[in-house]
Amino acid sequence: MKRRINYYGGAAQQDRMIRDRLWTLMRATKHSYQAARFNRYPEYEKEVVGVFNPVTINQDYDTKMISTPFDSGYKVGDVFRWENTQTLWIIYNQNLTELAYFRGSTRRCNYMVRWVNGERELCETPISVIGPSMPDHTRMINGMMAGSFIVPSGNLICLVTDNQKNRGYFHDDQTFIILGISYRVTNIDRLSMPGVIQIHATEYTTNMIEDDVEEDIRNAWNIQPIIPEHQSEYGIEGPMSVKPYEEAEFTAIVKGGTWFIAENREGGKRLPAKFVEYDCSQKVVHVYWDAP
Repeated sequence: MKRRINYYGGAAQQDRMIRDRLWTLMRATKHSYQAARFNRYPEYEKEVVGVFNPVTINQDYDTKMISTPFDSGYKVGDVFRWENTQTLWIIYNQNLTELAYFRGSTRRCNYMVRWVNGERELCETPISVIGPSMPDHTRMINGMMAGSFIVPSGNLICLVTDNQKNRGYFHDDQTFIILGISYRVTNIDRLSMPGVIQIHATEYTTNMIEDDVEEDIRNAWNIQPIIPEHQSEYGIEGPMSVKPYEEAEFTAIVKGGTWFIAENREGGKRLPAKFVEYDCSQKVVHVYWDAP
């Protein structure tokens, strides 16, 4: 009897109710129309099942509730891919009254913010645009409200994951690009939604020289081929000087070309230096200084 009670959740009635709710969720993942499959961004290593319920859907914004077992490891701030539609979503709130499984509020990440860091690496992060901040102006006639109208102000409220990469990039006065339009960060809020950074930004002037507005990449000018730095402009390894009556070895970093002593090539022989057993096809040559 005790084994049967433990199977249903334990001796406490609340534990058995929690177990029943979890079983109900698992049955819904097989038989409900709102059953869904999720995969955490950016690893995409483990696919989990759950239920994705709509909360409010309109032509501009999309919000849903995710329900999945606790052992899936999902938490506030995680970005996951809804495999049924191949869209990205961010969890910004958790329903702490749900004890049987993880249940949280999510918003769709409808854009990707890209930038080039100081290491010349292309970074990106999903971003959810909650919506523009638009003041509602009310018209008053003879002390009575006659109507109202909304004036777009060019402001955005966005959500991103609170991690080291995003904390290093999103700060006051930083700019990012969405659909070819630059926005400057005016305020950062990391307290209201622990695990999520809430960004307030306003439209800003686009830097057409440093940024790639077609690909929405900030600091795109910094993506350059890394040219190996050598000790000289000719790509030669060797000592910086040759002492009298000593022999020095020089090695070519790149193939091809012809060896010569620059001071002796133009304007006659200016230095008492010469090649030892010189062959222009050699990669390594020796130079000897035969005078004090």
